[in-house]
Amino acid sequence: MAPSTAEQLSATFRRDPALPSLPESVSRVLALVRDEEVHFRELAAEVQKNPAMTLAVLRLANSAAYAAPQEVNNLQRAFAVIGLRQIPSLLAGFASVGRCENFLKDPAFHWDEFWRHCSGTAFIAVSLARRLGLQRGGGEFLAGLLHDIGYLGLAKFDPRAFGDCVEECQQRGKFLPDILKARFGVGEPEAGALLAEASNLDSHILASIRHKPDPAAAPPEERTLVATVALASQLAHLIGLTFCRGAADVELLLEQHPAWQVLRQRFPQMDQWDVARLVFELEREYATSEVFVNEARRSGCAS
Repeated sequence: MAPSTAEQLSATFRRDPALPSLPESVSRVLALVRDEEVHFRELAAEVQKNPAMTLAVLRLANSAAYAAPQEVNNLQRAFAVIGLRQIPSLLAGFASVGRCENFLKDPAFHWDEFWRHCSGTAFIAVSLARRLGLQRGGGEFLAGLLHDIGYLGLAKFDPRAFGDCVEECQQRGKFLPDILKARFGVGEPEAGALLAEASNLDSHILASIRHKPDPAAAPPEERTLVATVALASQLAHLIGLTFCRGAADVELLLEQHPAWQVLRQRFPQMDQWDVARLVFELEREYATSEVFVNEARRSGCAS
């Protein structure tokens, strides 16, 4: 019996030497941040081992997104401006952008649109978590940044077929995940989950990829995070941070989104939210995500 597409995808990913897993240097930084007694100097010393990442952090801290009162010229000051809680997520994000682009290596892929949407989703997910009072240690950011990596997996598996699907989406306004599912026989979330498993990404990232169409089906311990990321993705589309999506999906009322329903069960205060005002306020994340994407892609922090 011939292997299924999912089996072929899994085998292809596991043979690939350039999987978008986190590099050891970032893992060391994440381990340091978990230590509540870590000093800025120790963290800075570790980050400085990667000059590209150091420069990216300094540029981000000096950007209009953070509005530092004076020029930031050292990492300790940059950590203070950005916030120590955000640093591990941003560092992992910088590395992940480089790793993902190194994995696909396709200049024809719509990278600008892809990263604008994924970065916007990441920053909005953090903002939503803060509004809801969630304490996930920054996990929302990386889960949001990588929630759509199934597109990369399918594009690498069959670049021509993927390109045809994107063209059909753009010409006919159809929902790209539906087109991909019909063409490949495997949905983008399933392809993303297979890629995440092969890359040994954390379980919360895997859950956010696999269960984003139906957060209620996620494991109970991951359900709130999955719903937060899925809702952030929808909000990113609403403020214009889109990647090849059909108009019908974007026009879905926010309160009818499956992720909203999941979160509302735990946070009934969402009924009091002014949705129009929420969307307006989240547009401020647009500038921050643009700066992050530019610095991540320019720095090439993949190692």
